[in-house]
Amino acid sequence: AADLQEPGWAAQLVAAGALDPAQPTCWILEGLVYYLEPHTVPPLLREAASVSAPGSSLVVSVVSEATVAGIKARKKAGASTASNVGSSLMEKFKFGVPGGPEQWAEYFGACGWRVLGAPFWEEAAAQYGLTPEREQRAQQAPTTTPNSADVAGNVKQASQQGSGALT
Repeated sequence: AADLQEPGWAAQLVAAGALDPAQPTCWILEGLVYYLEPHTVPPLLREAASVSAPGSSLVVSVVSEATVAGIKARKKAGASTASNVGSSLMEKFKFGVPGGPEQWAEYFGACGWRVLGAPFWEEAAAQYGLTPEREQRAQQAPTTTPNSADVAGNVKQASQQGSGALT
């Protein structure tokens, strides 16, 4: 086991034979980074990039700093985040990516990754033909659905830039 918030976690995985830096890796950080301390996220992303061969990818669901600030403000004001936003788990969010989607390429670039796509959950769902009405029908009858990582809100897909160089 390795604590992703502590430097050196990637070396632990390599030493244990669980990661081969010579092979492309797909990192899936869905539902993770917004629960981490903000100062730990850039080093985590940089460390993953440092042990990722060309062709590696990163899929990460994120929220903005403004979203996290809004959740905290509602909680401080005594408003229930669960009833207003959808989940009491959101009250535990700590990290949000600075700026809006137009700045996220710069943020991830500084961490060694090139953003390939940044759809909001509605856009990602629409790519699969999902609408609120179809989602309600889907809940009534079992169907095959796309991988949740493909339709998660604010999914970031990025590719490793190699040697930390920005492109």
